[in-house]
Amino acid sequence: GHVHAEVEEFLHGVQASPSLAVLCGGSEIHQQAAMLGLPVEFWSGPVTDEIIPAVVARMRPDVPYVPNSPYGGAMPFSPNAGVAHYYGVGAYMRPIADARRAEVRFASESLAFAHVPQQRTLQRHLDVPVHSPLWKARVPRDRGVSWDYEDVRDFYLQLLYGFDPAELRREDPERYLDFSRAVTGEVIEETFAEWRRKGSACNGALVWTLQDLLPGPGWGVIDSTGEPKPVWYAMRRAFRPVQVVFTDEGTNGLDVHVVNETDAALDVELEVVCLRGGKQQVVSGSRAFKLAARDTERLACTALFGTFFDTTYAFRFGPPTHDASVARLRSLADGAILAESFHFPCGRGKALH
Repeated sequence: GHVHAEVEEFLHGVQASPSLAVLCGGSEIHQQAAMLGLPVEFWSGPVTDEIIPAVVARMRPDVPYVPNSPYGGAMPFSPNAGVAHYYGVGAYMRPIADARRAEVRFASESLAFAHVPQQRTLQRHLDVPVHSPLWKARVPRDRGVSWDYEDVRDFYLQLLYGFDPAELRREDPERYLDFSRAVTGEVIEETFAEWRRKGSACNGALVWTLQDLLPGPGWGVIDSTGEPKPVWYAMRRAFRPVQVVFTDEGTNGLDVHVVNETDAALDVELEVVCLRGGKQQVVSGSRAFKLAARDTERLACTALFGTFFDTTYAFRFGPPTHDASVARLRSLADGAILAESFHFPCGRGKALH
């Protein structure tokens, strides 16, 4: 009776909300039971399987109902079926290639990090060094684990830029914070590039979380004062409705994907340039075409160049001839740059100059 009344009251309260897209019976109930080794008949019960869906069917039959989040798959937390909480890239510190390998269908949670706020927020509200207990107290952590989400961020700082994060934090704390601000945005941009490319089976992902409760390196992409963190701007780039992204396909070369999620066809020009020393053009190519509404196109960079070029430095015929590639998507209507993407064949660490 209490559950019945609570669900009815909740639905009355959100009836007018235009963002009500899916109703869900609960969070991580199936997952916890499965991870404790209980057999499948113990994963769920009448509350999420009978009582809640009956009220939903009566009051909001137009809204899809999911018994739990995550849900579906051989294990309820398997990302390749149903709804996932995907932390392969992130908490489980897997390489960015796992974003493709995991075959994520839809993530209702993903990509949690201890995102560092803007320096002005720290100066006003948490003016302490990064080794201070006050700083560490604001770093999110899961209960009972031997790591926190700053350790996760540091793992990717080393993976992407080649620094020893502990050494950098000791010797140059300002630079450590700058790279920490950059890295979570770069990881999110790379991951969403994988999920939005042509051929991806991913239908969407929600990032954990929107806003911090206290000033500091929390999960939020907006800090507790309402100021967007640097990662927020990276997400704005990653989520552009008209987008261009690179994917490194190894010996298949560098692919470039052009995404149009709008309801109008676009006349665009795609240009790809490979640079030595960050500025000297080694090879380039471009193509103008009409990009259909709600469509994604994939092109091999060599198709734009009209010749072979080791864009991913996979064949290694001698020393690398370039250290960065840039893709630009322009509107033919007004010449405006709609989106850009970048690739570093020898890694970001080698391209830092």
